[in-house]
Amino acid sequence: MKGESGGVINVFNEKELPTDRDLGRPNARYDLIVPGGRGPNGQKRSRWTDPNGRPRLDKDYNHGGNHKFPHLHEWIGGIRQKEIE
Repeated sequence: MKGESGGVINVFNEKELPTDRDLGRPNARYDLIVPGGRGPNGQKRSRWTDPNGRPRLDKDYNHGGNHKFPHLHEWIGGIRQKEIE
């Protein structure tokens, strides 16, 4: 994947999602596919990366707690922020 940009990458373990320490493909969307995922393609979460491969936005489709779904989280300074939508 190194050197490639964009596209949609399906992952099946949360540890495979890009983080600020473990960069992903630039300008891509990562879909975390799990049993019971409620996104349009069975995903629990989608994560978009910036031009450097760092997380910039998460869209959560389902998880524990009392939340409205789907909702968004921005990444600022390498830290996932509280839900914004």
